[in-house]
Amino acid sequence: MFYILRRKGLGLGSTKAIKELSQHKIHIIRNDKLPEFTKDDVVLRWGTTVNLIEQPPTSINIYIYKILNKANYISFVNNKSFFRQTLQLQAPYLIPKTWFNYEDPEITYPCILRPQTHAQGKNLFFCENKKDLEFHLSHNPIFPNTNYYISEYIPKVAEYRVCFIQGLVAWVANKIPANPEAIAWNVAKGGKFENVKWKNWPIDVIETAYQAYLMSGLYLGGVDVMVDKDGRSYVLEINSAPSHTSPYRQSCTTKCIDYGITHNMFKHYPPDDNFNKYSKWLHPALKIV
Repeated sequence: MFYILRRKGLGLGSTKAIKELSQHKIHIIRNDKLPEFTKDDVVLRWGTTVNLIEQPPTSINIYIYKILNKANYISFVNNKSFFRQTLQLQAPYLIPKTWFNYEDPEITYPCILRPQTHAQGKNLFFCENKKDLEFHLSHNPIFPNTNYYISEYIPKVAEYRVCFIQGLVAWVANKIPANPEAIAWNVAKGGKFENVKWKNWPIDVIETAYQAYLMSGLYLGGVDVMVDKDGRSYVLEINSAPSHTSPYRQSCTTKCIDYGITHNMFKHYPPDDNFNKYSKWLHPALKIV
């Protein structure tokens, strides 16, 4: 049996659409209402890190055969500060310059201050100078109880989300902000996603996103990438439960999930160097006519 395990309050619309479109029998379950799994089950986590191994079995043969989007990988990308620290150490060219101590003399202004976990463009603070930075850290109640990161402010001209499944691309969407002058381009703040056709995929953005995706360890993940006025792309974050509000994106993701189920093959595929441009990155499920 194939399960999609979601967190209470997260992903109901997206996972329900995938279930309804799938050619296979997919069960949507919640992290607080777990069934008894068998050795042949496959579980795709959708943004939840609930401990499955500790669920009390009723027989010695009850265990999970395959878990996709493992809990430690989801925790890794959900902790935005730690994820940035890792990229800063291992691949600093992928991200805007980032600092983790407000007293760091290398901080450039203006800058962006964010807590270690955040979503939907919330808790983003634009700081013109050190005085602003210190004010937000000392006056906002979230910061004494959490780690944070300080990011170089880079004006952007475009932002994309690239959804990878099994190492290849299921879809690319362009973020269209309600206000292009806003710091955070977020759908929850009045923006929207616009689907990008294969032939118009920004290959340099995909290549940047792919490097961060590989480091995440995820099976399915949506990588947010911004582009500056010079055409350079930077990874902002990775989502382990990317929103699927478009029938097109729902269809693409479902086909990719179905591909793994049909072939009972949940491995990662490398980019296909026999092709150029978008064909190199396209998930095999989408090449089937």
